[in-house]
Amino acid sequence: MKSTGAIRMTVNSISTAPSINPLTMEVSNVTDTFTPSMNWIDVTSTFDFSSIGVSNPEAFVKSGSWLLDFNLVGKDNIAQIRCSTLALPIVGNGVSNCIQSGVQLIWSDLGANGIIQMSETNSILEFHHRFKFPVEWDDEEFLLASVNMVSTTGPMLSVSKSFGLGNSQGVENDVALKHWAIVGGNGVSSDNEFPYLQNQRGEPVIVQAQLGFEGNEGTAPRTGHALVRLLVNGNEYGASSIINEGIVSIPWVIPTFGDSVELEIDIQPLRGQSVTYEVPNVIEFGYDAVNPQLLSMNIDEFDHFQSSPSNILEFTITDRPILPTQAEIILWHSWEHDFNQNGQIDISEVVRHELEYPSVLTNLEGIYSYDLDSSSAPDGGYVRGWLEVADSAGNMLVDSGNISSPLFNLLISSDGSPQLGYSDISWDYGYLPWLHPGEDITLSIPVWDKNGVTDITDIELDLSINQPDSSSILWNRQTGVCSSSTLYIQISNCKMIGDSESGLFTNSGNFEINFQLKWGFDPDDSIVRTPLIRLTDLNRQSTTIELSELNWRYSGEMEISQEDLSYITSGNNDSNTGSWIKARDDILISGSLNWVKTNRHVMQDLQLLFTLGLNQAQVDYQQGQFSGYIISPATPGNYALDISLKNAPNGATIVDPNSPLLWFIVDDEAPSITSINYPLPAQIIEEVEWESLEIVMTLSEDNFLDQDTMNLKWEVHPSGFGFASSSIANGSGKISILGGMPFGESIIGTFGIDLDTAVPEVIRTEELELRIWINGSDMAGNSFGSVSDEVYTPFAVWQLEQQLPEYALIQPAIYYSGQLEVGKSVDLSVVIQNVGKTDGDAQLRVERVESNGARTIIHSQEVKVNSGGNGVFNHRWTPDRDGSMWVEFIIVGGPTVQTETFYVGDGEDDSFFGGISEINPVLLVVIFLLVVSLVGILIFGLRTPKPPQYQRLPGNKNYQPSNQQMRPQQNHQYAHQQAPASPGDNPYQ
Repeated sequence: MKSTGAIRMTVNSISTAPSINPLTMEVSNVTDTFTPSMNWIDVTSTFDFSSIGVSNPEAFVKSGSWLLDFNLVGKDNIAQIRCSTLALPIVGNGVSNCIQSGVQLIWSDLGANGIIQMSETNSILEFHHRFKFPVEWDDEEFLLASVNMVSTTGPMLSVSKSFGLGNSQGVENDVALKHWAIVGGNGVSSDNEFPYLQNQRGEPVIVQAQLGFEGNEGTAPRTGHALVRLLVNGNEYGASSIINEGIVSIPWVIPTFGDSVELEIDIQPLRGQSVTYEVPNVIEFGYDAVNPQLLSMNIDEFDHFQSSPSNILEFTITDRPILPTQAEIILWHSWEHDFNQNGQIDISEVVRHELEYPSVLTNLEGIYSYDLDSSSAPDGGYVRGWLEVADSAGNMLVDSGNISSPLFNLLISSDGSPQLGYSDISWDYGYLPWLHPGEDITLSIPVWDKNGVTDITDIELDLSINQPDSSSILWNRQTGVCSSSTLYIQISNCKMIGDSESGLFTNSGNFEINFQLKWGFDPDDSIVRTPLIRLTDLNRQSTTIELSELNWRYSGEMEISQEDLSYITSGNNDSNTGSWIKARDDILISGSLNWVKTNRHVMQDLQLLFTLGLNQAQVDYQQGQFSGYIISPATPGNYALDISLKNAPNGATIVDPNSPLLWFIVDDEAPSITSINYPLPAQIIEEVEWESLEIVMTLSEDNFLDQDTMNLKWEVHPSGFGFASSSIANGSGKISILGGMPFGESIIGTFGIDLDTAVPEVIRTEELELRIWINGSDMAGNSFGSVSDEVYTPFAVWQLEQQLPEYALIQPAIYYSGQLEVGKSVDLSVVIQNVGKTDGDAQLRVERVESNGARTIIHSQEVKVNSGGNGVFNHRWTPDRDGSMWVEFIIVGGPTVQTETFYVGDGEDDSFFGGISEINPVLLVVIFLLVVSLVGILIFGLRTPKPPQYQRLPGNKNYQPSNQQMRPQQNHQYAHQQAPASPGDNPYQ
């Protein structure tokens, strides 16, 4: 009802009947008005049966088949439902079995069901109705909800409740636009009172419209009851009828051009309702590209104050064109919000509060404040918090803190001045150290403050208070800036480190500084410098302390590290003090610098200058090392290496060593091989020498041979096949210098070869040759000799003794009886010995040699004689000529032996002198003279026997004669094994 009134009643008569006593009716999800929302409406009614003496009402009403009436009665519409108590409980659409009239209520929706049920407690019977209100029920000024029971005697008294009192409606189904906004990618909504959009052209956003019903019931329509359209500059962009907890969301993309855009929210009811707009539904939005910024606050990131019921926290924020319209402060109190007692902020433990806004939001800046009550905080308690601030376009305040890094941390405690800590303080290099330029220096100073080390805002450390030059390091916690008062101190890092496991406001910690002293710092190494520290807290209380335990000294003197100094040349590099070197040769020199006072490595980048004779080279010194080349002088001589600074920084020096760093002796002449002393040229190396053959050579070197490079390589090849043949055996090794004197005009070198082991026995019968290559260098690297891998240029070649059969003939003999005459057979014999080292087939030829030199071959035969073996050769021969003669046994290509001279008669009876008498005397004289001459020649010339040739013989082996065709014997290279020329052939054939 919208106005007051009066009712007049007249009671004519009264009749009574026993009835149950109605007690209460409770309606949930409805305050004043029934609306067709998503909410289930629960109506709970209770009745007392004790007035009729019933203590078990549920069984009582079921036994009496009582009925249950539920009524919703308005001015224009009504909804009634009557169900039997025997059917209870009734779920969902099972209500259709009940008697219904008027507007149908909703008992099942989107898979969820309503219910009608009853329960008893002693004599109290309770009924529960759950349903949704229908959208078809139009607006009503009032609505009466009642529940009563109907017995067999009639209706009982009802329990009821009225809705629509005062300015509220009893029923409201008209849709209303409560609010709408644009939600950006950061999840922040715009404020339509100040219509601006984030200047993120082309970015997707969500337009959200909040729907409800007329009035203040706080409920929202169900999905499908209304269509919400988004119009952009008068044109429909999108629409949706999906309502989620009263919110309709429509995606939209911010235009890429234009200075403004007009947006409109249009609602079209889909169930015959009306529409109202409680906020403007057409708004023209501009663009805001500026984020709010926090200019200052009246508290520090780490601050402290005493407990108080009122502590005003002020935050000065700037923004254009409008100051932020959404501002919250998020707080966490250690003494009341740390529910799990872990000392950390959990998102479920924080509390949000609205900030107090400036009175004028169009100013350039404004103060947002919050009154913090810390009166209940214990001493040592603390508050942590941050801000969530956004302007009307949804632009967020940057650097406003978060749960992991709060904007402010406030300690509840009384004040106190900072002090030096109690732990020991010292340099990393010990007491009274030497500090050098370019070194990374770390200094840790213990500090203490009652309100936590975070209360210390400024620290000044003067490294040498006893000197007039400024050498201070300055640090400010609020700005995080660490600086130096001089160019010669370079700061790497400064930080305050609280003691671990001491909580957020730990009152002890260490101030840690990482810095370097630079070249140009006062180089006086006689000064002992004393540091001083000044600590200042947030309230400007300070403490100044002289740190005599940190006294220190400075030095810029360097030296070349003898341990790290090394060199590489093309010659010998074994010596630590120097080397021979070729003229105009590259020398690689590497090493490092040490500080003279401490022997620590120099890590500063520098430029060095190498000097060797008149030659110089610039080398960079980087990362604690130098490595560079210098060319040796062209003139032979001794030269000392000098290393100095090039473009030396102010105060930098390299101290001269007591003796030269390195000596280099320039040698421009290569060694030479004067001669090969043994074996001699063209010498055949006999097999007896193979086991310990020693090659002896003479070398010449004015300075010093590098004995480690003196190499000899040897190979055994088949002879006569050229230099490209494959080696049978090979080896290499170092040449030994006799007497240990590797210098001079006559340096004797030797090299031993064991050919006996290297050359297989089976190939020693072949013609073999030994080839050698010799190479090496002097200590300067001047090389000489042959190229070790060039097969065509061996330094020397010798023939090796060939393993051949070697024969000796002994005991030549002729056997006969009586007078030797023509036609009478005689026995010839000779002993053949093989004194060689291999078996062979001897080509034996037997010849008759007459006194006049005529030769006649008596017999030829090939005889196989094993090495070390011998045998007797026998042959029966019948002379066919008379006269003086002898028999020669000849090994073709080998030795020859002959028998004694013998005479063969003609076999006639006439005496010698008888025959002569018949010859002419003159002719006889001539013949006599010729015979005498020939006999003389034969006696003194031809009859001189050859001595047999002998060699070392192994044990005798069997003799195997064989009658084979003669074949030419292989030519041998040795002269004494060649066959002698025949004095003549048989003149009678």
